[in-house]
Amino acid sequence: MPGVVPEVGWPRLLAWLRHGIDFPNLTAGLAARGFGDDDIARVMGDNWLRVLAAATDTATNR
Repeated sequence: MPGVVPEVGWPRLLAWLRHGIDFPNLTAGLAARGFGDDDIARVMGDNWLRVLAAATDTATNR
């Protein structure tokens, strides 16, 4: 895969999640294992958005 340097010790890429276009595989797998829509949304980025919003708000209110 272009840009991946296996010698640096990173874990191997998962066959079903190698690129951004594979994210539907992740969401489908979570749903198939009983995760609800809200939990899937958190896993897929809502938690990061919340943290970034809080960090940005904190930084601008100093």
